[in-house]
Amino acid sequence: MTDKIFIKKLISFFLKKHNKIRKIFVLFYLWIYRQIEKKRYNLWIKKYEPDSKTLFKQKSQALDQKIVFSIIILSSQQEADKKQIRSIVEQTFNKYEIHFFPFDKWSSVSKEFIKSQMKGSYIFFLSERVFLTPFAFFTLFQVIKKDLKSCFFYFDQDEIKGNKRKSPFFKPEYAPDYLVQRNYFGEMLLLKKDWFLEKYDQILNKKNEGFFYELALKFGEQSKRISSLLYHISRKDKLLDKKITQINQKVVSEYLINSPYKPFFLKTTLPKVSILIPNKDQKKLLKKCIDSILKKTTYPNYEIL
Repeated sequence: MTDKIFIKKLISFFLKKHNKIRKIFVLFYLWIYRQIEKKRYNLWIKKYEPDSKTLFKQKSQALDQKIVFSIIILSSQQEADKKQIRSIVEQTFNKYEIHFFPFDKWSSVSKEFIKSQMKGSYIFFLSERVFLTPFAFFTLFQVIKKDLKSCFFYFDQDEIKGNKRKSPFFKPEYAPDYLVQRNYFGEMLLLKKDWFLEKYDQILNKKNEGFFYELALKFGEQSKRISSLLYHISRKDKLLDKKITQINQKVVSEYLINSPYKPFFLKTTLPKVSILIPNKDQKKLLKKCIDSILKKTTYPNYEIL
């Protein structure tokens, strides 16, 4: 059963008259569905991500390479997360340097500092919530070798809680109408250093987590999606989640003032739809029509006349 069919069936079930037993059944059904999804995702990881032998080979292949990544961790905290640093140290591609900036210090970093103090020809920007897969840098090294022209990269992601992974997000190519609705580029971006220095003065939001969204909105048209799942997002800090949502809403509101993209959002309360069925003396046909509406529609607010 596809996700779409499952959701339709679940919604139609809720629309019918239900009692406590039905509610318990639905909760159990949801639990079963989540377990199936976890199993499916674990099988996907096993099939498509490199195993320990492949990771070891990557380490030996990457030793003599000259490309260096400058990693910039941007955080609302004053100290780096040890688990995040460990996810960097465990990379199979080991040519990198790490720079940690709380946002209050990042806002005062000059172009001259980036140009003179950062050795990498590419800059990684990570938020404090990002944890890398061990093959992330190696994968990107392989991409860069074949594509020296692209300057802005984003990647697929999933969520992590403890050591358990869930909710993979395989992102679309650049889609401006979707991007103004959510920051699907995420909180790990790779930029060519020279290109970033050219754009530096155009980036206004360097004081908080909105930095990532502003980069995506202003320069997303020049981006390239890497179709590999290279990092995990931790959502254990609900207050930080809420803060980032509020900041991103402000960023996109400011961007839309001069943007050609004007998204239209449905109201929270969906409008009522009146369904008129012309019929005379055709009870069987009318019943068939009404039954199909009741069973198949996923729109909750309607009436049949």
